[in-house]
Order: sequence, then C-alpha cells, then structure tokens
Amino acid sequence: MTHVRLDQVVRRHIGSVDGGGRAALSTRNGDVTFLDLEERAVLTARRLRAAGLQRGDRLLILMNNRVEWFDLLFACAKLGVVMVPANNFSVGEELTYIVEDAGASLVVSDPDLSPALDFLLGHEVLGSRLVLVGGERAGWTAIDEIDPGAVDPADVDEEVAPDDPFLLQYTSGTTGTPKAAVHTQSTLMYNTLLMVHEYALTEDDVYLLMVAMCWVAGFHFLTLATLLVGGRVAMYPDVNRIKPEELVRAWAKDRVTLGAVVPTLLRRLIDGGHLSSEMAGTLRLMITGSEPVPVDLLRAVHQALPRCEVVQSYGMSEAPASVLRLRGADAVARVGSVGRPSLLCEVRILDASGSVVSPGQVGEIVFRSPHTAQGYWNRPEQTAAAFRDGWFHSGDLATVDEDGFVFIVGRSKDMIISGGINIYPAEVERVLNGHPGVREAVVFGVPDPDWGETPVAVVVPDGEVSQEELAAYAAERLSKFKVPKRWHFRDAAFPRTASGKLQKFRVRDAIVDG
Repeated sequence: MTHVRLDQVVRRHIGSVDGGGRAALSTRNGDVTFLDLEERAVLTARRLRAAGLQRGDRLLILMNNRVEWFDLLFACAKLGVVMVPANNFSVGEELTYIVEDAGASLVVSDPDLSPALDFLLGHEVLGSRLVLVGGERAGWTAIDEIDPGAVDPADVDEEVAPDDPFLLQYTSGTTGTPKAAVHTQSTLMYNTLLMVHEYALTEDDVYLLMVAMCWVAGFHFLTLATLLVGGRVAMYPDVNRIKPEELVRAWAKDRVTLGAVVPTLLRRLIDGGHLSSEMAGTLRLMITGSEPVPVDLLRAVHQALPRCEVVQSYGMSEAPASVLRLRGADAVARVGSVGRPSLLCEVRILDASGSVVSPGQVGEIVFRSPHTAQGYWNRPEQTAAAFRDGWFHSGDLATVDEDGFVFIVGRSKDMIISGGINIYPAEVERVLNGHPGVREAVVFGVPDPDWGETPVAVVVPDGEVSQEELAAYAAERLSKFKVPKRWHFRDAAFPRTASGKLQKFRVRDAIVDG
C-alpha cells in the first residue's frame, strides 16, 4: 500500500450523492457530517501550517474526547505531521518525558487538561507554541486565533510516503520508561481495513466511542473503520466517568450497533441488571479484551443480549487491532483462550530456541502483519530486540491447541491489567525507589473483584516512611491508576538468586498466600 492518507476515510464520502451530508459523528452538541469533518480538517491543517508545523514535525496532544480530535487527526494526515497522543491521566514528569523524547514542536490541549502542561510556559521551544481548543487560558494561543489566511488550501495537500511516521503511541515497558511504537498512515489504514472485514461493518453501523482517544482502542480501533464504510460514530459524553445506566441509555438513544467494553465494565452492567434486549436492542456486536472473560460472565451477557455477539480481542500498541480474536461461538468451548489469528496476521508460538512449539507447550507469542508498527521511536536497541526478522516478539507467554486457539499463560513483562488499563510494575518501582525513605520496592498485580487486577507495592524502608507518604509521593509522579492500592512493608531484603536476580515471585507468593 503506497501513498495512503488517512483523510481518505472522510474524503471518499464527499463526492457521493448523499455521503457528504450524512452524519459522521454524533455529539452532545449535535451531528457533524462528513463534509463538516473535511472542511474542519482543512481549516485546522491551514492553522497548524500557519503555526509553523511542517511534514515530519511532532504534535503532542493532551485532550479529552471532543470533535477537535478528529480535526487534528485528519489535518495531520494531510500535512504529514506526526501525532503524539499523551494519556489523559498523565502528570508533570510523565509529560515532560514524552515532550522531550518525541521532540514535540507544538502542543494542543483543552481547558480541562491544559493545566497539566502549564510547566511548558516559558519553555525555550514550546513556550510560545501552546495551542488551546475550546476556550482561553493565560499563556496559551486559542486555535481560533491562528490566522489561516496566508496558507492556501492547496498547501496542505502533502504526498505521504508509506514509511513516513504518523503516530507515536507511547506504551510503558519493563525498563520503567515509556517508549513509543511508530505507526504510519499505511499501518493504520491496514488496521482500519482489517476491522471492516473482521466485523462486517456497513454504513448502517453506529459505533459508541466510549474509550479515550489517546489510547489505541479509542483512536483507531473501530472508530476509523466505522467512518470508512460511511457509518456513524456516537461520542459518549464523558469517557472518564462511565455510568452503566447512562451507557445503556446511550446505546438505545443512538441506536448503537457496535460497542467496545472492558470485562470490568461488562461485570458492572450484568451485576447491576442494566443489560436487556429492550435496553440495547440494536446492539449486534460487543468487543471486549485486555484479559480473558470468565465463562459465567459470557453466559450472562448472551442471556441478556441473545442477538449480540461478544468477541474477545488480543492486541497491543505495536499492532493496534486484533492480533488474535475469539468469536462468541467459541468462547465457552475454548474458555480461557484469546482466539485465533485475525486476517492478515500471522502468529507463531516460539520456544527459547526460536522453534514453533507443539500443542500444549509454552512459548512466546510472535506475529507479523501489515498493521504492525515499524519499531520504537529513538530506540534502536529495543527495536532490534523486539522486531526481529519481520516478526514482533510480544513477550507474552502462551500455549496453542491442535485447532490453533491460543491460551496466554503469563506475561514475561509482568504487566498488570487493571480495569482494562495496562500498568507496568517497573515504571511504578522506578518512582518508589526514588523516594529517600525507600531502600527497595517491588510492584505486582493481585486479583481484584472489581478491576481484574490491582497494583500492590512491597517496600523495604530506609528509615521511617509511611504508606500515606509514599502514596502521596507516587500520586505526584504517576497517573492515578498506577498508584498502588495496597502496601506492605518488610524489614528483610528481597530474596534473590545467586547471581543477584530478584525473585519477585517469592515476594508475591508471600503476600498472596500469607
């Protein structure tokens, strides 16, 4: 695929008889048509160019879900500018790291989240390049104040090469510092086409966007695919405060056919009695993931919504779609499985020697596809280690059965999944170990009835330090969901091997079994 530009997702509908005037987005302020999206994208692209952005420059975005996300997405596609979404929960140190690592040339935010970026006021590069959408703030330039008059619309129609970076999707790693998976417009378009095929999307579909667009699942999971086929994306008013009763009302009001819901929320919907055919009668497909869904929960959803298929998906920032998927028809018979490979995705389970394992044997999940990332931004060594011979090595350990169904047995990266959000212990440990009252700390996940897993910290103190002090220290340096919910203190040093390697499993077992 060459010279792909993602704004084709919108532009392809403009020339049709009724396409341009058809609703592309539904918001609390009314509908936005495909023609509206194209015109807004062109205007935004002219303003970004007037603000100095050129092809290849990085644009940092810290913004809640709002229409301007789409303006920026399609404007960057036209300009060849690289989007850098920052997690809405990020705080100062995390944002400083991303700004510097990405080499951002411009920052865009909104009135709710811009205070987290005020530390950039006076920055030698970005001090005068902070742009605000939807309001005013001292030291920031309102995007509406940027005069696009000097930029001709023809000047925002760049040719884009298939290997030009377009998206830096930051994901934490076991080293404790975030790294960015590099995607192109081509990899994202392949991802979009995959979604269209896998879920048989049509112009009659309505997708309820209730995931933050700074995340893979919100930015381009079903969002772009729905728009590509001429369907409609309904934007949930406040993705940070999802209430089950409001969610089912939104499904009914917007006649939603597609939904993406993490298992934690699925459980809340079932336990609260919120699901029924009457409440969500048009819902035909519900996609869930981030962890296997218990059989009892699946059965309860099927009973409540007999006409709705529940599909489980396995993916990651490096391949932002279904690497593996488990259809509803297989979920009960293959309990615990994450499914079989999706279209255009080749998956292997390899042992330590690089050989394909036999059914039932444990190995690492590796895969390749046209929607896999190019590598990691400014991380040649980590890129070389994870992207080898055209295959991405996930670090996830799994088995496979005789019919090709994959079962994850562990995560070599020690990732914690809490409420559908990934938490990497090494990042939390790095922060805690920076406290002067901490000699050593380890973090791991334990089962939680509400969130699936919750982070627990075990600390060997260096002097007097309290749980409250450490929690406050962590909250200043980490997003709220990363702060440990349980704390344990011990006097003895952590157990290690003869070579000095930490035996974290022994620390965890002592807490879980103790």
